[in-house]
Amino acid sequence: MKQPSEQTDACARSGGVPAAGRGASLAANRRAIESLELFVAQYAKRARALHASGGGDAAPPCARAPRQHHFELNPLHIMTHPTLRLLLSLLLSPFVFFTLSAATVQSLDGAGWFLAMDPMRRGEQLDWHKPPADWNRAKPATANGWDFASSPHCWTNDARFGEYTGVMWYRRSFVPVAPGSGDTEWRITFEAIGERCRVWLNGRDMGAHDSVGIPVAIDATAAIEPGKQNYLVVAVDNSWNENTIPGSRTGKRANDQLYPWINYGGILGSVRLESLPAARIDMQKIEAAPTSPTTARVAITLWPGIEKLPKDAVINIDIIDPENPEKPIATRTLHGRTTAEFTLKNITRWTPANPKLYESRVTVRTPSSRHTRTDAFGIREIRIANGQFLLNGEPVRLAGGNRTREKNTIDGVIAPEAVAHSLQLMKDAGLVFARLQHYPVSKHTLDWADRNGMLIIAEYPIWGTPAADLARPELQSRFKAGMGALVRATWNHPSVVGWSVGNEYESWLPEGVAWTKQMSAFVKSLDTTRPVTFAAIGRPLRILREKQQPPETFSMSHVDFICTNIYFKPEDAAAFLDPVHEAWPDKPVLITEFGLRADRVKNEQERLDHFDQMFAIVRARPWICGFSFWSFNDYSSRYPGTGLDGYRRWGIVDENLKPRALYDHVAAELKKHEWQTPAIR
Repeated sequence: MKQPSEQTDACARSGGVPAAGRGASLAANRRAIESLELFVAQYAKRARALHASGGGDAAPPCARAPRQHHFELNPLHIMTHPTLRLLLSLLLSPFVFFTLSAATVQSLDGAGWFLAMDPMRRGEQLDWHKPPADWNRAKPATANGWDFASSPHCWTNDARFGEYTGVMWYRRSFVPVAPGSGDTEWRITFEAIGERCRVWLNGRDMGAHDSVGIPVAIDATAAIEPGKQNYLVVAVDNSWNENTIPGSRTGKRANDQLYPWINYGGILGSVRLESLPAARIDMQKIEAAPTSPTTARVAITLWPGIEKLPKDAVINIDIIDPENPEKPIATRTLHGRTTAEFTLKNITRWTPANPKLYESRVTVRTPSSRHTRTDAFGIREIRIANGQFLLNGEPVRLAGGNRTREKNTIDGVIAPEAVAHSLQLMKDAGLVFARLQHYPVSKHTLDWADRNGMLIIAEYPIWGTPAADLARPELQSRFKAGMGALVRATWNHPSVVGWSVGNEYESWLPEGVAWTKQMSAFVKSLDTTRPVTFAAIGRPLRILREKQQPPETFSMSHVDFICTNIYFKPEDAAAFLDPVHEAWPDKPVLITEFGLRADRVKNEQERLDHFDQMFAIVRARPWICGFSFWSFNDYSSRYPGTGLDGYRRWGIVDENLKPRALYDHVAAELKKHEWQTPAIR
């Protein structure tokens, strides 16, 4: 079962009954989530132990299978465990700590969708966006020659369509449930689209939207027809050009025409319809920082759903400890204001070892309506000082891995327990500090990271962009729109500890420097609580080492900390890293990528030796705050140099998340050496 991206009660999910009793149910759900995650962690640990000892069956007792001689965690085993079946039945939205109440929420997931390819891009000309002329709307719309689909749906993983690139049309009909008391507006939200879409409702154009994995919310008030069958149509486009992000690059090389990961297409997350009161809060920004080990300052900014709330609207903000949800630890009532500050006592700071979460519950009341929004947050401070990356004043030195997009890691499409499994594999190996991927990280992943103590650098997919493209206003405008949406959708997650404005672009040239300065300033205009960076390719390090340019002419001068991808031989790596520290001694360095391909070495031992050499370099340099594998998992690609089997085998686990010898070696070595700092404790 796929999950709506906002937590609602079971009635609201199944039929649209207004939600209530949020505090207790949210706390109960969180306890169930923690039980589920503990089971997954224990299951994976036991399975790896059995694998290491050469025998045993990793499946739970209720799902015993013939003895296996390798470790493979099958999510189907999890689903057959009776305790987990009960937990998952309670958790129709387990991975999002964001709730709405006094509103109707209707899931549009599951069966009832139809789809059709449009390789000639003639769908609109053929009136595919309009309700069929012979449809009387008394019954649901039929397939009428289209294929059946169930959302969320990724056509790239659908054997009928494969790696189709182009436009795919989706449509379905639905009858809106009765709106909640006082609700006068309607909104349709797509949790994730791959990559862009145009939406029509009852034939009315609802606009074109870039998603790239970020939620798309549409005001459907003017088009929806309560009490009738409504007709929702979505044209999804996963193609690319020089103006899209991700996209191609100007240049004559074969690899300039595409990017290294598959352009997964479809409705890649849940779809929901909500009825809403006009007087509501659509977004809140929570800035929570400790002022001592046990006290904190929390500043909250609210964005109403309308330009100005009515004069009779009263806003109540409650700060909640989920362990005691019925007794707020702080409250504030606002009249005519949308900002508030709190001083909290007896708090617990968020750390990787103790990822304590709190909640901000905002309720808007008028004589005719009531609306509540709840967002989770953690109390922690990220700061750069004296060449160190500081979490709550303690230096961070942690390892990580880039969890690349693959059919088993598209979070809005795969089951929640599969998300937990892949991330738990990373954490069990000690890989907890990384950029994760060149894409916006899904809310499923971020919520897991919040609860389980991972540190993530969030990045919008600018990759390998040449200087001439960086200077184009069209690309700059598109990046700001997408990066801005990413920041706003992500800023309350304590696991997000930095922003990246791109990967391996020509940062050493004037246009690249201008991009870095402009986009860093843009991100800081939205969020001043996190440092900003980008991931540098090896070329500027070579230029710096050879002193072809002075340090002030590099983009590294204009970010808070330095990220670099290191594919030099280990015996040469120090000679490229040390000049970086000499040029910018006040900035920590994070190695965002390093590794060897499993299909390009004589044997796995070569990769083990490579890791040991890189790890020794990192341990000897306290200004290196972390290093991250490229990549955690193997991934499919059509980029030049991909294996004949269609995979780029950089992973320490394969495409099915089966660990290689390097995985076990890394886990053991990271635990054996005392190189990590108090920030993780």
